[in-house]
This record gives sequence, C-alpha cells and structure tokens, in this order.
Amino acid sequence: MTEAVTVRRDGDTFQARMFWLRAGRLLIPESAITRVAFETGPKSYDDIWVDYIPGRGQLDQDGMALVREHIQCKWHVSPGTYGYTHLIDPEFVNANARSLLQRALAAQTGRRQPSGRHPVQAAHQLDH
Repeated sequence: MTEAVTVRRDGDTFQARMFWLRAGRLLIPESAITRVAFETGPKSYDDIWVDYIPGRGQLDQDGMALVREHIQCKWHVSPGTYGYTHLIDPEFVNANARSLLQRALAAQTGRRQPSGRHPVQAAHQLDH
C-alpha cells in the first residue's frame, strides 16, 4: 500500500511540474500562451490544457497553429521506455476497457473547439 501511495504522489508531482512549466510562460510577454488550466478538459484528457493566441500557437502536423492543447500526464516507476503495445493495452493505464490511445481518440473526436491536439506528457521516453 505504501508503494502505491508513493507512486500516486510522484505522479501528481510530475503533473504539477508540467503545469508550472507552461504556466510560467504566462509571465513572458512574447509568449503565445494566454491561459493554462489544471484538471479540466475532455474526459481522460484533463490533466492540463493550454490556450494560445490564435495564429501563434505551436504548429500541428499539418502546419496549422494550435488554439488549444489538452495534455494527459503519465508517470510510471519502471525504468526504461515503453512502446505502442503499452499504449494500446488498457491495463497499462489501469483500465478495464479503453487504452490510452482509445481515450486520446475519444477526446480528439469529441472536442468542440477547433485546432486542438491531445498529446501525452510522459516521464520516460516512448520506444518506437
């Protein structure tokens, strides 16, 4: 039980650090970030979201500027990398039915705002 509490606490700390990395950019006058939120957004993709000045956000895969970015943070304690087999396995995220990629698809297709994306912010490198 103690290890589970420690892992949960470390995951919350990781998520908070990712939030503050983005929130700190609000203090930079040239930053394209206008708002940052914590624990709000689409179901299963609600850890952090970032709003950008229209036309000045990070570019997506098509070269279009993002207006909003929803970020799901994942912390795991095993050393090393993980790959696509983990991302399609519901057990990897302690779920019974939907994998992380299925949750990402649901968040992306269920969104109402234009020009958004839903990345995973992980504590370890993703193995290709």
